[in-house]
Amino acid sequence: MSAVIMPTVFATTKSEFKERFARLVNNFEYIHIDFMDGKFVKAKSVDLGDVPDLHGYHAFFEAHLMVERPEKMIFYLKEKGFSKVLFHYESYRNSKSVQNLIDMIKDEGMEAWIVFNPHTSLEEIEKTLLDVDRFNGIMLMGHNPGMERQYIDLHIFRRIQTLKRMSKKFLIQVDGGVNGSTISALVNSGADILNSGSFISDAKNSREAYRILKNELNYKE
Repeated sequence: MSAVIMPTVFATTKSEFKERFARLVNNFEYIHIDFMDGKFVKAKSVDLGDVPDLHGYHAFFEAHLMVERPEKMIFYLKEKGFSKVLFHYESYRNSKSVQNLIDMIKDEGMEAWIVFNPHTSLEEIEKTLLDVDRFNGIMLMGHNPGMERQYIDLHIFRRIQTLKRMSKKFLIQVDGGVNGSTISALVNSGADILNSGSFISDAKNSREAYRILKNELNYKE
């Protein structure tokens, strides 16, 4: 598969969410929406109730849960119209709880992806991935979650390469630090899906910002 660039809606106020969502929703096929509870990360996003019913839109929506208790949101995410859920391993740090949440998400008919923060060791990631099943893929954070406009952690390139060698059966997504300077190296390391937050959503012309990233991968619109 060709690498997918996925615009992100990161917002800490209702007005910011409304503006960014409106800018992206009719222009892109895939959209990633961040949810933060102010506990797992310092920032707090809009609530799920502030998100419109997504069934009326043509885009594929995914939810990134930066929260302490992601299991409480799963049923409501399905009702709202999300097709994919990304949750943090660090919300639990044990394989049994991770597996339980994967099963809950899959039983609701959504994709289940496990997210790993930069400071979670490769050894811990590899052990977890051997202990669980039914997940669709993993997402590696390019920097600490809950903030935009951070520099990418340079260790991520080796992490992607190592995990890609471990298994080509699951896809690898990257969130954080994706821009015109890093996107080619991330894909060359083995990334399959790349989230872009402020680079696209804050641009005066979001489609043009998207094309810049695509052009870095030598794609043609």
